[in-house]
Amino acid sequence: MKGLLLDAQTGKDHIILWIKTHQGTAGYFARFEPHVFVESQDLDDCQNRIGLDCKRILVKDLMSDKLRQVLKAKVKSPSMLGKAVMRIELAGDFMWRIYNADLGAEQIFLYENGLTLLKHVEFDVRGDFIQNIAGCDGENLSLSRSSLEFETSYSPTKDFKCVCKSIKFDDMSIEGDEAYVLSEFLKLYADSDPDILLVHEGDRYALDYLHYRFKKHDISFDFGREADNFAFRHGKTYFSYGHVIRRDPPHYLSGRFHFDTSGFMYRECGVEGILMLSRLTGLPPQKVARLSPGASITNLYVSTAYRMGYPIPYKWNMVEEPKTIRKLLEADRGGFIYDPPPGIYEDVIELDYESLYPNIMVKYNLSPETVLCGCCKGKNRLPYSGYHVCEKRQGIVPQVIKPIIMLRTEYKTLWHCTKEPMYKRMSDALKWILVTSFGYTGYKRSRFARIEVHEAITGCARHILQTAAETSHKRGYEVLHGIVDSLWLRKENQTVEDSKRLIEEITEKTGVPIRVEGIYRWIVFLPSTKNPKAPVPNRYYGVFQNGKSKIRGIQSRRRDSPPIVRRFQKKVLQELSPAKNRKEFHQRMRNTPEILKQAIKEIPEDLEALVIKQRINKREYRANTPQKIIMRQRRKAGIITHPGQTIEYIIRDSKAKNPYHRYSCHKDPMDLRVDIKKYEAILIKSLEDMLIPFKVTEKAIREKMGRTRQTRLNL
Repeated sequence: MKGLLLDAQTGKDHIILWIKTHQGTAGYFARFEPHVFVESQDLDDCQNRIGLDCKRILVKDLMSDKLRQVLKAKVKSPSMLGKAVMRIELAGDFMWRIYNADLGAEQIFLYENGLTLLKHVEFDVRGDFIQNIAGCDGENLSLSRSSLEFETSYSPTKDFKCVCKSIKFDDMSIEGDEAYVLSEFLKLYADSDPDILLVHEGDRYALDYLHYRFKKHDISFDFGREADNFAFRHGKTYFSYGHVIRRDPPHYLSGRFHFDTSGFMYRECGVEGILMLSRLTGLPPQKVARLSPGASITNLYVSTAYRMGYPIPYKWNMVEEPKTIRKLLEADRGGFIYDPPPGIYEDVIELDYESLYPNIMVKYNLSPETVLCGCCKGKNRLPYSGYHVCEKRQGIVPQVIKPIIMLRTEYKTLWHCTKEPMYKRMSDALKWILVTSFGYTGYKRSRFARIEVHEAITGCARHILQTAAETSHKRGYEVLHGIVDSLWLRKENQTVEDSKRLIEEITEKTGVPIRVEGIYRWIVFLPSTKNPKAPVPNRYYGVFQNGKSKIRGIQSRRRDSPPIVRRFQKKVLQELSPAKNRKEFHQRMRNTPEILKQAIKEIPEDLEALVIKQRINKREYRANTPQKIIMRQRRKAGIITHPGQTIEYIIRDSKAKNPYHRYSCHKDPMDLRVDIKKYEAILIKSLEDMLIPFKVTEKAIREKMGRTRQTRLNL
């Protein structure tokens, strides 16, 4: 038989393989005994203490590439793998080195049989058990998908819970009594039998809620192709890159995929991007949709190393090499930045290194086992860090990253040629993989992390950016701004030929491709909001010669800005965009107060445009912040707000004596007040933020609009 391998799951005594054929989708069993490797100074003593079926074999060490003798310990049942690993750790007092211990039985099964999810397989079946299985070529089997939405209503006289009054399944809408709605949905769901189910907030509450309503009416129903096992679990809150992030407990389905459309990966990559990453990395699609891009790149490293014959170390954390203070200052400095002087500039060209850090990993062969290797000491020194790199073998990281860079270039080309959204989503998915690949070289919990690799990458990046800046300066360009992988250069009367020659020379000197992001008609670099004289590297807006705009760091780019501010700044930019030079910019700038007046008139007309979203970073707030007030209101309504989740509110009366009257949830039917003065101040501040380099202050804007009172008698 032939089919498409959808998923692999660990059962009690077997591996469950979900395979889609032309006859339908079914789950098959495969007998499998997973194994782990154990390394000890005394293998005989180790074997006696483990109590498992063991034999001695030779394996290659990832760091040294040399053969080592280890014990291969077989585990009788896939479900017993975790307990067996714990028993080995206890037997060795946590002193033995263990390999392949946390891969998961289903992962080891796929690696051992050379299988990849979402690819075709050929297999023989006897009863419910698979006898032989192998990858093959096959006819394309598309995956069907369905979306699920529902509405609830509150009826305290009938039920003290929210009842489901309507369900929208794809294009079909079911309304009426709850029992009728649920029973009709059950029929539609069975007839559709989707492979992919898309649900907004599915993990947070949607699937649990519908399960509860079905149970209340004694209707037997499962979202998966087997019984759902949605055991109660708490979500997870963690800190990453300066943000507190909330991950809700996942709801995995058997035999089909559940994607929560409110999740980060779905928003960024869509269904096509998630499925592509699953095929590429070997992770099940439902895990790809919920885990960070770092999990995907790590799994790709693991699968590559495993198939090259390297066992994967368990709880591996490489200790940083001892360094002097001087060495630490030279090596650990991050990316290079040229601070831009605030103001407006014409004839500015932006150069951008596409995937700079991943390209550096490939060009310089940077990987945990190649940086500071034991065989090439004193050779091939890297800039700034001074670390040497192995010249005898290619590292795991470059082997993985290079094909991803090429694949992303291919998808970007297809997107530009066809304008198919599918290719854009796939390209974005690979972008996040490449972005994360750099951070994970220094992440302490990554399997393939080593801080020296992280330092080597940033050192090479500083060298490359400085070389590009020096080359540009020699060709008559003024370096206005530079940040990690981008440069903003100014040169009067520059031509396309000038930029082409500059790019060719920089690429030749650095060995990393660079491209022209665009040539600006004008660009405005903004200062700090606290100090108008202090430059800030990531606050600017400008318009390219083709009319497209680019903005960074202003309110319209912030998540906590209400839609009315984003809409207002967009209109201001539309007014300024036609300006061809500095003079026309200043002329058009005079029209912005009229745009502001119109925006202020719209404040009471659209409540949805006034909604402010903020992320909760703490469990409790001491000061009377909007977060504390809204969290208390939600708690009274029975809704617990966890750190990492987002709240939505409207400013009702910012000067109210009682702080709990200042803000309320925007869907509160009992509170329709709006603090127009406060929203007016927010709009004025957003205009000042865009025009502050030209000495346009909040006071000047109010005077221009006639919003100030005369407090002195001028004689």
